[in-house]
Amino acid sequence: MKAVWWASASFAALLGFSRISFGLLLPFIKHDFPANYTAYGIVAAANFAGYLVGLGLLPVLPRAWHDRRSNTIALTIIAATLAISAVAPNLTAIALARFINGVAQAVGTILTIGLAFSTIEPKLRGRASGILWGGGGVGTVISALALPYAAANEGGWRAIWIAMAAVSLIVTIGLHRNVPAHTHQTSADGPDRSTDTIAIAVLCTQYALFGAAFAMYFTYAPAYAREIIAGTLAFASAWCLTGFAGSSGAFFWGWALDRSRRGATLGLCLLLAGAGAAALVLRNPLAGGISAILVGSGSFGTPTQTSALTRHFSSGHAYVRVLSIVTLAFAVGQTLGAPLGGWIADSRGLGVSVIASALLFIAAGLTALTVVARGQLTRSP
Repeated sequence: MKAVWWASASFAALLGFSRISFGLLLPFIKHDFPANYTAYGIVAAANFAGYLVGLGLLPVLPRAWHDRRSNTIALTIIAATLAISAVAPNLTAIALARFINGVAQAVGTILTIGLAFSTIEPKLRGRASGILWGGGGVGTVISALALPYAAANEGGWRAIWIAMAAVSLIVTIGLHRNVPAHTHQTSADGPDRSTDTIAIAVLCTQYALFGAAFAMYFTYAPAYAREIIAGTLAFASAWCLTGFAGSSGAFFWGWALDRSRRGATLGLCLLLAGAGAAALVLRNPLAGGISAILVGSGSFGTPTQTSALTRHFSSGHAYVRVLSIVTLAFAVGQTLGAPLGGWIADSRGLGVSVIASALLFIAAGLTALTVVARGQLTRSP
């Protein structure tokens, strides 16, 4: 499990630092580079478009490139582009850096999962996936804890991204030393089997809807919460709660999946995230706390289960390619979700964009539950 813990640390950088920190720091970046939310939606979409490009490359690359060296290069590029974003002179430069960051995120995410899962027995993959994706929750907490510094110091967001880049580089070195050289099928997998295309198609559909919801919520909900939560400390505390809920939720949903081996847990996870996103617009502290817990848990519990279920429904040697295709659906969703959310925020208000994200979470959950009713997400390991 040592490789999984290092992979979890890398996900703090892959998800918490590289992706979620942008939404949290957006009000401070917007102060230095004034623009409307549609423009910032395009900047967010540049990162997601890069992610889309990276995922499109992975399935066509030779399997020999699905190795530790390629992963280390990708994670190093993530650290470098975080630092470049920190010193960018304008919004266009940030968008370009985040596009390159997105390409590296895609490669790093898939290869980190594949390399870590190569060391885990099938019966433990749900919990291992929870530990891995829980690292993104830790990264969210760290990002939130840095917000008071960003508020108290002019251009503080730049220093935060520099520090995140340095931590990311250290984690990359640790991961390189503790994962196998190549992705492979474990002996505990038993005989290889064919990929279940129906189950994978459904996972792609729910992941695309989830991607749109995730991008919309984590890009614009922080700005909306900033309007209704008085004080930077209270705002940071709310997002720390989201991160803690994400870390614990990822592990819980991974454990639940190991116990059930059914897609019902995935559907329930997404429906709760939708309820949490909708609760934020009630604009009171109790609803805000419930929202942070449910969205945090659901947002990190969904990729936890999707990664494990994709491994469950794909042949061992095809896992990296199949996971890249499933995650490609997520990337399409988030690439469309960010600018759509910006347009909604500018034309209808930030609260409406939050509600739209809630509806997308719910649609993704219903998709997963429909498949369970048809029995497509059940197969003995």
